[in-house]
Amino acid sequence: MPHAKIKPLSAATFEAERVLADVSRLLVSGGGADLHQVLALLCEALGARSAHFAFAPEPFISSAALGSPTDAAHPALPASLAGQVLVWPPGSPSPIADSRARHLPSTDKSTAGTVTQVPTGHTGSLTLPLLTEDDRFVGYMGVEKDDALDDGPDSPWRLLPALGDIIGTHLSRLAAEEGRTQSQSRWRGLVDHHPDAIVISVGGQISYANPAATRLFGTNAEALQGSALREFLLASDEDTIESQQRLQLASPSPRPFEHTLIRLDGSLRTVESLSVPFPGVVDAVQTVLRDVTERIESADRYRTFVETISGGIWRIDLDTPVPRGNTPTREAQQVVAHGVLAELNPAMAQMLWNGSGEMLGTPVKDLTRLFDHSLFRALAESGHRLHNYEVAVHSASSKRQYLSINAVGRFERDALVGVWGSCTEITERVAMESGMVDALEEQQERIGRDLHD
Repeated sequence: MPHAKIKPLSAATFEAERVLADVSRLLVSGGGADLHQVLALLCEALGARSAHFAFAPEPFISSAALGSPTDAAHPALPASLAGQVLVWPPGSPSPIADSRARHLPSTDKSTAGTVTQVPTGHTGSLTLPLLTEDDRFVGYMGVEKDDALDDGPDSPWRLLPALGDIIGTHLSRLAAEEGRTQSQSRWRGLVDHHPDAIVISVGGQISYANPAATRLFGTNAEALQGSALREFLLASDEDTIESQQRLQLASPSPRPFEHTLIRLDGSLRTVESLSVPFPGVVDAVQTVLRDVTERIESADRYRTFVETISGGIWRIDLDTPVPRGNTPTREAQQVVAHGVLAELNPAMAQMLWNGSGEMLGTPVKDLTRLFDHSLFRALAESGHRLHNYEVAVHSASSKRQYLSINAVGRFERDALVGVWGSCTEITERVAMESGMVDALEEQQERIGRDLHD
């Protein structure tokens, strides 16, 4: 059986394939290719008068479904090229680029590479849309020639659609690299200016520390580089911290925990630590350390003050906030209905409940011996700053006591969310005042009897 003869390529077609292969290697190589050089090679390969790229005015257009939402998270075209028209040789007129860059292509990818043949004696041109692998339109590639185009089956012009696909993929890769670079730049800017210490460690060794971390550790970034995180932890805490960090890394919603950190000068700081996996690097961990030393010390000082002060301190929280605008009576009803005793110092507990701290968490409606409607109505009528409000109550031992109450409302988003208050026992003062009144009344009666006699 005779073998079919293979038709040899023309010299022009062979040269065009060689040059276009060079263009393809240039595009798929690492780094950004010079697109003007690509256009120059196109002109050389095809014997064209000029060539151009006309890029879409914005980088997120999809040609797969016109009118569909654009994919702003994954641009298909570098932002630096959006709306640009590149022409070779420079300065050459490109009416096709000027007119077509403003319009979307057909959604039918099979039309890519259709040769636009003009009448004999006029310039021939070919224009095809540039599409990425996922059919997103990024622009046009066009070539102009002084004579009619050869649209025969072995014409070198028939190679352009494949080249257009390579160029579209190349542009999509450039866009991805540009987006990744911008994302890294934004991340670095955020981390460098973040008020909390952020360190990235690989296998327990610090590979990056932001400026806040250098201040927290009391050293510079160079000294921290390569240091082990364990060097800055108390030996007695290492196992606990390691266990807590493992839980954080395995959790989709990790919660911070507190531990002690040793600065380079030997001083101790209390930090909140939160660790998450750092993407893209094996065994890399990103840890955020928030210095809470002052907050802890302030809370300790407050707790010491509250526990040692002779006056009673209490706090009521509302499980349902009460918006402003209610009448004093209505607000008082809401506080009694939704309030819970959230804080109680020893002096207050001793004053009314013989030192029992078990009253914490008790609903206010069960404590109306002290926290009745009249107290909270007076608080509302005072503009939520009540001073020296005197009440008479019975203690747990049924002893009658007189108290002076100061209270202030706590507001969030224009709604009452709780009440802080203090109590001072004034039983002796009231008894003394009552005794003085009784003595004056007795003296007046005695004077009246003497005058009568």
